Amino acid sequence: MEGECELKVGMDLLCEFERWTEDRWVYLPVWESESGAPYDTDALSISRNYDFFGLLGRDYLSVAPIALQRGLPDDVTAEVRRIWERVKDDPAISNPSWVTLDELINYDWNINFRGSMHAVLAEEERSAKEAASDFLTRNLPYIRTLEENPRHLRIVFWFGC
Repeated sequence: MEGECELKVGMDLLCEFERWTEDRWVYLPVWESESGAPYDTDALSISRNYDFFGLLGRDYLSVAPIALQRGLPDDVTAEVRRIWERVKDDPAISNPSWVTLDELINYDWNINFRGSMHAVLAEEERSAKEAASDFLTRNLPYIRTLEENPRHLRIVFWFGC
């Protein structure tokens, strides 16, 4: 079912953001326009990029993903858990996981890999930096502004169409 979704309409990365406070994670309502928060949702919307998805949390490249199928964090916020509960039984939703901003910043983006969802690129060796260029130049700089301490920002994500 998961493969069908990717072939017919494409797979997207669906994500929520959480910030660590003094003693717990709190939900950042970045997608709720009525929240009044000054979030740039364009800068937070991660473009469809199967190679970046493979680096982040899917398992079809020649390198181990940063956050392969960790599931929801044990201490996930109630808000994110509610969102997940609404979508988890949809056959188009898969691979819940999470990653900290610190992990994204410190990942070796110079690593080379082979493999791709695109047959024409499958055997070509490329760098993670090249594969994730849109994320690294458009999304990550803005995400870094959401929290001063990179260990205190967590992205909980899953894939869906």
